[in-house]
Amino acid sequence: MSKKKFKAKVSKEMKMCYGTIAIPPKPVFKTREIPILILKKLCALMDEYTPTESNIKGGLFYGASGIGYTLVRCADYPLFEPIRERLLHKAKTYADASYEYTISHELPHISLLLGKAGIYAVDAVVYKLLGFHPKARECLHLFHAQGAHCLVPDYSTDGGEDLWNGRAGYITAALFLKKYFEEYFPTKYFYPYLEPMIKSCKEYAKKIHSTAPLAYSYYNTQCTGLLHGLGGILMIILCFPSYLDKHPGLDEEIKQTVDCILLRQKSDGKFFPLMNSDVVIPGDVVKWRSGASGLLHLMAKAYLRWKHSRYLYSCMLIGDLIWNYGLEFLLTEGRNGSGLGLDHGLVGNLYGLLILYRLTKYPIYLQQAHSCSLVLKDEKYFKDLLHRDNVYSLFNGLSGIITYLLDTINIEHAEFPCVHVFEFYEE
Repeated sequence: MSKKKFKAKVSKEMKMCYGTIAIPPKPVFKTREIPILILKKLCALMDEYTPTESNIKGGLFYGASGIGYTLVRCADYPLFEPIRERLLHKAKTYADASYEYTISHELPHISLLLGKAGIYAVDAVVYKLLGFHPKARECLHLFHAQGAHCLVPDYSTDGGEDLWNGRAGYITAALFLKKYFEEYFPTKYFYPYLEPMIKSCKEYAKKIHSTAPLAYSYYNTQCTGLLHGLGGILMIILCFPSYLDKHPGLDEEIKQTVDCILLRQKSDGKFFPLMNSDVVIPGDVVKWRSGASGLLHLMAKAYLRWKHSRYLYSCMLIGDLIWNYGLEFLLTEGRNGSGLGLDHGLVGNLYGLLILYRLTKYPIYLQQAHSCSLVLKDEKYFKDLLHRDNVYSLFNGLSGIITYLLDTINIEHAEFPCVHVFEFYEE
């Protein structure tokens, strides 16, 4: 007996917005629909999440500090000015709890996402915005103290340079602080952290006889990706063109290394997750942390730096890959196992389309992002697809979804949390 083949229904609008042709889009959401959705989710977040010993841990990634980050982002947006004070006071509740947790527990010192550096960075901003300046300065002092650990050349035997747990992550946290404390973070502040990071990557490249001038290993794994791999390190280095210009030959070395990562991209837009192996891990190819949607941010940064079309073409290939992923998500009602979150779910991928829109001004990318975001109107997805242990978190839960929705209406400033694609810091 033959099985009846299931045929998914794809609307005319979906077909129209496929590809990379700049077709003027029709609105997917009504004018006030996204702001109302954000407010609804914000109220649910603030009413339902209370910091406890079990859910506060995890820093920016899983814990209360990441939720505070989302509330700060919302408080900075003019549309939410009427509830700004409420948002910030709620963020202070999370900041107080996170601060106390760092005092009573041993955490990684310089980690942006899991350790003290990320927590102190968010706490300092919350306290400053509310006018608690002595407390903000205390958090800044503690943040600087964490940074002292990674000024030691061989402070870590493994995993010491990346965005997840290394120098690149600490620099990223400092760039977040620079927006609010410009006087404490001049561009030259970052150079002592860049120097040992670059030196370490060069030495490792020589050690393994890499074809790239820089190389990196996360626990003996040469990842290409943004979070655990070389991609995130290169992203951070490219933020500082003045530093590159001061060191003859360094700009070309960074460019060659980016090109070595680009050679790991296949014709369908996917990247091999490892620099030294063609093994493909199926679930990793469309994940922000380890796959193509994360490396889109690096290629966008490279395009802005060097203006070469190959980097833009790479981004557009990834854009089509994300769109296909989004369609599959819609047609299977999220049964592809990736969830909704930033780290390896739907909205983490859709950020790539927002970046492409900012990069090219092609309306089609915004249309695609909005079309795939329609599932966020349906409560059943939140119930079924959010990780039960991290329902409210920034990278796996509701906070990250709110941040993404905010960026869909604040599109000229849209940027994945703590990933600096469009900022270049000159002396």
